[in-house]
Amino acid sequence: MRPGSLGLIEQRFAASHDIRRIGRRLEDRGLPDWAEQLSDMDRLLLLWEWRSSPTPWLWMRRKGA
Repeated sequence: MRPGSLGLIEQRFAASHDIRRIGRRLEDRGLPDWAEQLSDMDRLLLLWEWRSSPTPWLWMRRKGA
């Protein structure tokens, strides 16, 4: 990840989307409701992904949807 790229993406989508930032952590409180239907292993894979550096997620929903 390049420094500042996450903020740039948020700025570009802010006018058209509601954005929630989900930080990298191994707890599933930040996952959307549909993830409750997944197995523990699948939720772990959603959160971890074996990435070598912190990788936050931007959960975006189109405004007015």
